[in-house]
Amino acid sequence: MSTSAVYYCGKDRRREAVRAAGTLNGIDFLEVDANQTVLTVNCLLPIPASVTSANFSIAGGEKVKGFTLSQVSVSGNQIVLGVDRPGDFSIYTLQLRDGLGFPAGFDPQLCDLEFSFKVNCVSPFDCLTTTECSHESESEPTIDYLAKDFQSFRRLLIERLTLLMPGWKQHSLADQQTVVLEMLAVIGDYLSYAQDSIATEAYLDRARKRTSVKKHARLLDYFMHEGCNARTPVCIEVMAGSTADGQALPAHTKVLTAANGVGPQLTAVDYAGIDNLETVVFETMHEVKLSAAKNKISFHTWSDFDCCLPVGATSATLVKSAGLTLSAGDLLMLYEQINPYSDDWRDQRKDHRHLVRLTKVTDSKDLFENIDVLEIEWSKEDALPFSLCLSITVDEKAISDVSVACGNVALADHGKTALVPESLIPATPVVGEVYRPTILSSDITFLTAFDPSAALKLSATSALTQDSASASPSIALTSSAGVWEPKNDLIASGAFDRQFVLEVEDDRTVTFRFGDGVFGKEPTSSDTFTATFRTGSGVDGNVGADVLCRVVFDTLGIVKVWNPLPGMGGTAPEDTRDVKRFAPDAFKVQMRAVTETDYADITLRYPGVQGASADLRWTGSWYTAFIAVDREGGLPVRSDAKFLSDLLAFLDDYRMAGVDLEIRDPIRVALWIEMSVCIKDGYFRTNVDKSLRRAFSSQVLSDGSLGYFHPDNFTFGQDVFSGPIIAKAMSVDGVDHVRLTKLQRWGQAPANEIAQGRLSIGKSEIAQLTGDVNFPERGRIDFIYEGGI
Repeated sequence: MSTSAVYYCGKDRRREAVRAAGTLNGIDFLEVDANQTVLTVNCLLPIPASVTSANFSIAGGEKVKGFTLSQVSVSGNQIVLGVDRPGDFSIYTLQLRDGLGFPAGFDPQLCDLEFSFKVNCVSPFDCLTTTECSHESESEPTIDYLAKDFQSFRRLLIERLTLLMPGWKQHSLADQQTVVLEMLAVIGDYLSYAQDSIATEAYLDRARKRTSVKKHARLLDYFMHEGCNARTPVCIEVMAGSTADGQALPAHTKVLTAANGVGPQLTAVDYAGIDNLETVVFETMHEVKLSAAKNKISFHTWSDFDCCLPVGATSATLVKSAGLTLSAGDLLMLYEQINPYSDDWRDQRKDHRHLVRLTKVTDSKDLFENIDVLEIEWSKEDALPFSLCLSITVDEKAISDVSVACGNVALADHGKTALVPESLIPATPVVGEVYRPTILSSDITFLTAFDPSAALKLSATSALTQDSASASPSIALTSSAGVWEPKNDLIASGAFDRQFVLEVEDDRTVTFRFGDGVFGKEPTSSDTFTATFRTGSGVDGNVGADVLCRVVFDTLGIVKVWNPLPGMGGTAPEDTRDVKRFAPDAFKVQMRAVTETDYADITLRYPGVQGASADLRWTGSWYTAFIAVDREGGLPVRSDAKFLSDLLAFLDDYRMAGVDLEIRDPIRVALWIEMSVCIKDGYFRTNVDKSLRRAFSSQVLSDGSLGYFHPDNFTFGQDVFSGPIIAKAMSVDGVDHVRLTKLQRWGQAPANEIAQGRLSIGKSEIAQLTGDVNFPERGRIDFIYEGGI
């Protein structure tokens, strides 16, 4: 007989189909009794009389085989068979046969049934066994997974094509298959680069693109800056009676370095012709009214000669010539026009130039000389850092106007405004695509905000000082929807805010990033963008003094343009290597004050503060942080209303809720020092006394160094030791030896300070000694001399 094919199938649909047809019979299932010697066989249809136990047999088995079956009973579609002995644990097959074939009327596929004698035995496994078809693993083609560039992808594709098409040969580069193959290799090369780029830019320490590093740092609350442009004052001299005399020089007027064959003044038309020349361009930041009377203003020395403005000076007297008007808020450049040592105007000392902003101007008169004068004052922030010589005597000849002042001064910052607005590329967004346009120009200027009205109340030093962290791009972006504002990021932008981010790469090329409709307004296809911007930033603007000598101004009459001071404040973009080093730890900076030490340390972060001491006290209903502040130069604290309010506002961001703030002046501890000084032979006592009092003064000395008891040399809790005092006295020329005879607090009895070699200063105290005989309560020093002349 033929053997039917054997299949492993997931579902037994054959039995159900035969049952439903009702034309063929077959074994449905069987049951094994508890003794394992009786099999109850159930068929699909009634069992015919021709089928008896002789038609059944049991095949299979491992240990127990050769069973003898007997018929017990037949009823309908059920026949009960007896087995002479139980089988083993293997799988057996109950077979229904009629000789060498199958009984008539029975489906051959349902004449065999697998069963187990041990089906009723306790087992941890499911009695239902399933058989799954095996799946042979498919052989994969041999592929070089290290292929990453065009050449390797091209070789891989050639090898694969040769395998699939044995008859194909590479004939020429113009072959159609070769062209398609190389196109696919190019695509693979680009995709491979994108894959590597994404994996690289995903981490701060591995990112190479500047924009990636900046975004990673922003996630750590670290703001990466793009540098800042430079600023410098520009002085302008106009011809008396000319058209420019009395005219206002507007803001954004261009001032530039020399160009061949060009005078000190250019018209807008002239400038358009040299716009492409390699010149450094600055632009004025505010309007200034030009006047010939302000070209050179003489100092009034009240009939004296060999005069100078000392270090730290904050006032002077000027000769008021005809037409001269000055007011508070005006900028004034003080400079030497003649070298006082060589008596030569060509040998000017460029480091003896200083810019001040006037805080007070008073009209006055010299009754003896019958001259109108102006008494001018400026802030302590603009105090003279050097001694400015006003007049000298050379060979018994008096020379005045060694130093003068210029009143035609405008602040200018680096950066050139484009003459024509530039369209973005592309200028219009495409529906369904992310809009990331760019422009052809690069090196966009980054600058800090400047308010001319607010600057009138600031010192000149403050106006020249910039913070690169707060610099923003100098660009005006417009579309049909209106003006778009540049921002450092769009995290705080609303859905309708027309704002954008200018993303700058290391090569200074830029890309515009707009909002998505949630964080910032999303541009529409109806928007057409144009940009007006300035170029030039960073350290390129830190030009030397006297190099800016051209001005673009249509009103004629300007005879000289110059920058007395070098460009300052120009900062290069922050290096990505520095960002990777600092950003991971930036958020660890403490931004709250809890303990007394916290309040003191955070106060030290405020500009102009060199020392702080804090005490937390319970004041009845809440805690109050009493903070004593030591300002640079010993400046007052509570009497300076602006400083006090600004410091309180600064500390308010750090203090704990429920803690009040109280700012105090430090407790000044007046010292009384006395020393016995032996003077060397041949030295005058008066000269040695002057030298000693100068060395132990509280002033800034003529050479720029600080006197021993200058306020900046002492701070809170700093004890006064006898050793350094003796060493300072011994360093004075003419002193042979010194013996300290008194070291104590003024108005108090000695506390054995001489023996201990120190005078102790408390936590909230600062040592003070001004040496002013009018105010001994501010500190006193006495010298007892021996020897000398």
